[in-house]
Amino acid sequence: MTTSGQLPVFVAIGSNIGDAEGHVARAFAALKVRFPGTHRCSSLYRTAPVECPDGSPPFVNAVMMIEHFDQNLDPTELLAGLLMLERTFGRLERRGRNEPRVLDLDVIAAGSLTGTFGALE
Repeated sequence: MTTSGQLPVFVAIGSNIGDAEGHVARAFAALKVRFPGTHRCSSLYRTAPVECPDGSPPFVNAVMMIEHFDQNLDPTELLAGLLMLERTFGRLERRGRNEPRVLDLDVIAAGSLTGTFGALE
């Protein structure tokens, strides 16, 4: 249940370079600091790479729910915050689809918001 002006946001977290489990755990902590509120974190799941370059290591994946995200923020501000965290963790500019990465953060749902929000397409 959300209160007026707030909505749940779900962020997918993935890593398959270096200490992938550690990267995901540190991403949970960084997201809690960057986006204050009530958070729920899934378990970590190790998955085989799909449609990735040959030799890609397995991924460690998880999801975090930011329960009371301020819906007055522009969704592109959320994306900018996620991209900043990716860079902080050492992620290089996105060069190709499904390439190995230190950290990958994606908004997978934001309450019942639908539509196109610039870079969030």
